[in-house]
Amino acid sequence: KTSLIYQLINSDNPKLLSEMVHFFWRREYDTPDNVKSKVRQAWRTLIEVISPKSAKAEYQGILSSLSGWLRLIDKIDTETLKWLTLSVKYIKRGFDSTSFVKVLQEHVSQTPKEVGEIYLEMLNNKVYPNSSPTDIQETIRILYNQGYKEDADEICNLYAAAGFDFLRVLYEEYQN
Repeated sequence: KTSLIYQLINSDNPKLLSEMVHFFWRREYDTPDNVKSKVRQAWRTLIEVISPKSAKAEYQGILSSLSGWLRLIDKIDTETLKWLTLSVKYIKRGFDSTSFVKVLQEHVSQTPKEVGEIYLEMLNNKVYPNSSPTDIQETIRILYNQGYKEDADEICNLYAAAGFDFLRVLYEEYQN
């Protein structure tokens, strides 16, 4: 509670919080392991502080950006899934959804159920990641191949209902 990060998180200053989230998000590839180990606690505290204020646009933007912290986590567990399902519903333009889709793709083999839930949360909140259809198709193919047909079908159907048909061939391939 005496650390600067803790004080920053509890500052109730959306601009400072946003800058902190973006600082770690941008440094993803050169973040030392000792810092990565503290990400979970910082993420947990941020969610605790920000989620009650999620009706305000400035806090929704911070929650959206927190989705980018997924690349600092080795595995999507129950707690991380809870944070991500809160965050992804606020993803809007300006968020790097292309890299987020790539990170989900990196996690899908290890945690397919969780990745499927994250996609469903986004799509059910009318958030359609702006990414390469090929990356999304590969993730959905892995869901099908790992036995998550129901989730994969629902993802395909939600995209189709929104006018995106790039998953149609994949959907039809797995209907036998």
